Amino acid sequence: MRSKILRETTAGRLVREHMLAINDAAARLTPSEIEYRLTQLTHLVAQSLGPADAEDPGVARQALLSSIKRHVEQQLIMPGIGVDYLCDRFGLSRSALYRLFEPEGGLAAYIQQRRLIRAYARLAAPEIRHRRIIDIALESQFASDATFARAFRREFGVTPREVRARRRTGRPGATLARRASVMSTASKSGSSRKHGTRSP
Repeated sequence: MRSKILRETTAGRLVREHMLAINDAAARLTPSEIEYRLTQLTHLVAQSLGPADAEDPGVARQALLSSIKRHVEQQLIMPGIGVDYLCDRFGLSRSALYRLFEPEGGLAAYIQQRRLIRAYARLAAPEIRHRRIIDIALESQFASDATFARAFRREFGVTPREVRARRRTGRPGATLARRASVMSTASKSGSSRKHGTRSP
C-alpha cells in the first residue's frame, strides 16, 4: 500500500474536493451526516492509494456528483456553465455527466433550480432591496424578466414581485422561505438518498 495519496488520479482529486466540501458544509450538517461524509472520505482515500486497494464505485460516484454540485454552486452566475464546461473541468464524457444528473431531472434542470433558489434568496434579502428584478433575472442567466417570472412561478408558486412585496410589507412568507431552504438542501443530497444512502 502506498503511503502517499496520488493527487493526479481521479480519486486523489476527489479526496481534495470532498475534504473542501465537508469543511464548507460542516456548520449545517448533523452528526450522522458528518459521520457519513467521513466514511465516504475514508473510502476515497483508500481508492487513491492505488489500484490494488478495494474500490467502491458507488462512493466514488457520489463524491464526484457532490464535487460537481459544489462547483456549480460557486459558478451559478457564470454564463458558460453547462455540459461542455463541466465535461472539460471534470474530465467526463457527455453521457457520463448526463447519467450522473439523471436523478436530479437532468443537468440543465438542476442548474436552473439552483439559480432560482439563489434568486429567491436575493429577492428576499433586505440589503439588496433596491436591486431591480430584471437585474437579478439577467444575473441568473435568464433572457428576460418574463422568462424569469414564469420559471420562478413554476418553482415556487409565486412571482418574483410577490416575494419582494412580502418582504416590503413585512409579511413573513415563512412557508415559501422554508420551501426554498428545504429545496436547497434536498437538491444537494437528493441523489444519494435515491441510491440508498444518506448524504449531502
